[in-house]
Amino acid sequence: MLPITSPVDPKLKPDIFSGAVGTVAVSDDVTDAPTATDPKFILINNVVSFPSLGRQTEVQEIETYDSDYISKMVGNQSLNDVELSVYIDPNGDHTHSLLDEAILNKTDLRFRNTYEMSTGDQAKVHYYELFEAVPVASYDSGGDDSAVTRTYTLSVTNALESGLMRVGDPLLTGDFGVGAGTGDFPGVLDTNQLSGNRFLQFKASNADNPFGAGAAAIAVQDSEQAGSQLVINCSGSPFIRVRNIAGDGTKTDWYKVYTSAEKPTPPEIGAVKLTGDIMSGDLTAPNFTATNAVTANTLTGKTSVTVGVDGANAVSSINMFAGSSSSSRNNWKVVTDKIDSLTIVGGTANTAKFTSAGDVDVLRDVSVGRNLAVTGDVSVGGVKAAAVDGSNIAFGDTNKNVQLRSTLAAGWNGITMSYDGGTNTAIMLNERNYTNAVDKTHVKKTGDTMTGNLVINQNNTSIRFTSSNNRGYVQAGNVAGSTDPNIQTLWLTGYNGVDLTEFNIKTAVSSYANIKINGNAIYHAGYRPSAADIGAIDLNDVIDLGYL
Repeated sequence: MLPITSPVDPKLKPDIFSGAVGTVAVSDDVTDAPTATDPKFILINNVVSFPSLGRQTEVQEIETYDSDYISKMVGNQSLNDVELSVYIDPNGDHTHSLLDEAILNKTDLRFRNTYEMSTGDQAKVHYYELFEAVPVASYDSGGDDSAVTRTYTLSVTNALESGLMRVGDPLLTGDFGVGAGTGDFPGVLDTNQLSGNRFLQFKASNADNPFGAGAAAIAVQDSEQAGSQLVINCSGSPFIRVRNIAGDGTKTDWYKVYTSAEKPTPPEIGAVKLTGDIMSGDLTAPNFTATNAVTANTLTGKTSVTVGVDGANAVSSINMFAGSSSSSRNNWKVVTDKIDSLTIVGGTANTAKFTSAGDVDVLRDVSVGRNLAVTGDVSVGGVKAAAVDGSNIAFGDTNKNVQLRSTLAAGWNGITMSYDGGTNTAIMLNERNYTNAVDKTHVKKTGDTMTGNLVINQNNTSIRFTSSNNRGYVQAGNVAGSTDPNIQTLWLTGYNGVDLTEFNIKTAVSSYANIKINGNAIYHAGYRPSAADIGAIDLNDVIDLGYL
C-alpha cells in the first residue's frame, strides 16, 4: 500500500465519502515513526464496529459587566475514548489476545483505521487515520440466539496522522517494462537511471550498449543509490554482460558473464593455449609426454637438446648431441644439485650404457621407469636389504630391523600378501588391525554380541545359549551320536560344584504366574496357591457341615 502524494481525482474529497469497506489494524511497536504502510500492522479479525476517533474542545463562557453578550473562550482539545467491538472466536484469535494482554499490562498500542472510498473508478483508494491508545477495559455481550461480542474501551493517547493511501493499483502492460518490446509498447529506455526494478530496452544506437545491437536488460537495485543491470543480446548466440550503476550516474565497465555460448579465452583467465603459446614464466610439472614433437634450443657453440625425432617413430626418442663440437667422444653430466651428481659416460655408439663389469653407485635419488633387474643382493645404506636365499626372497639381515610401511589412507591394512601374482590378496594381520578381521568370527573377552548360538561342548555334553520367538533358551544334555532324550540334564550349582548361597529369578510381580515348570506355575512366598488350587477351603468361606 503506497501513500498518495498528489490527488488521484479532483472530485475525491477526504472529508466526504462512503465507508463501504473498512479495516482496523494494530501494532505493538509505538517507537518507529508512524506510517500507514508499516508492515508490523496486523489486521484485527471479526470486527463488529469500527472505532471512531473524536476530539473535544473545552469552551469557557465569560460574562462581562459592560456587555449584553456572553463571551466564549476556546481551551484545550482532548481525545475521546473509543470503543472497538469484535466477534469472539471460540478457538482463539491472536489479535484479540494482543488486546487482552494490553489491558493486563497497560500497554500502549498503535492502531490504523482504513475506509475504502466508493468513488467509481477509484475503488482502491482508502482513507486512513493513525492513533495510539491504551486498551483499558473490555466486556462481553451476547445471547442464546446471537453471536458473542467483546467490546474494548481504548483510551486514546495520541492522534498521529490521517490521509489517503492507494491499495493494490493494477499493473498495466508496459509498466516497468512488463510486456514491452512490441510495436505498441516499445519498452523502458532510461538505461542510465535508478528508477526501480524493471525491464529495459537497449537500442543499437545507445552509446552504453555493450553489443552495438538490439539488446534487453534486467535492472535491479537495493536503494536509490545503488543498482545493477544485466543485459543480453537478442540475436545470434546469447551473450551476457553486467554492470553496476550509482545514484549519481556513475557506472562501472561492462563485465562478461561466461556461459557455454561464450567461454573464457586463455588470455582472459591467464592460461596457455592448447594449440601453442608463449609462457612468461617457468613451467613445472611432475612429468611431460611428447608425441612426435621436436623441442630444440639451437644456439651457436652451445649444446642442443632434441626430444623426439620429427617423422621417425622408430628412432630413439631422446638424442643428445655435442652441437658444434668436433669431438668424437661426448661426455654428458646430469646435475642433481650443487654437490652430488650422476654422470653417464657414453662412447661412440648410439646407446649410452652403464659399465656392465662394475657396480653402479648412486649418491642421491634414482628413478627407474621400467623394471629393475639385480643379479646379486640389494643393499641400502651399506646394509643388505634384499637377497635371494634358495627358493625364498629374504628382506633385511641380522644387523637391522625390518619395518614395512603403508599409506596413511590404508592405515594398518595396507600390507597385503598374494599367492597368484596379485589376483587374490589378503591383509596381513598385526596387533593394530586384528580386531577388524579376527573379531568378525571371534567373541571378545570384554563382551560382544553374537549373531548365532553359543555352544559349549565338553565330553559329548553340551550347553547351548540360543533364542527364538522373543524367548531365550539355555539347553543342556548329551550330544554323543544321536541326541539321547534320556540324558538331558542341567544343573545350576556354585563355582566348582559347591552349593549356591542364592538363586534368584528376577521378574515383575505381574509376571509371577509366568514362572513355570513344563507350563505349571511355581508357587512361592510371593505367589501362593489359592484354596481352590490345592483343594482346600478358604478361611473366609462359610460352609454348612450339617449335623455332626
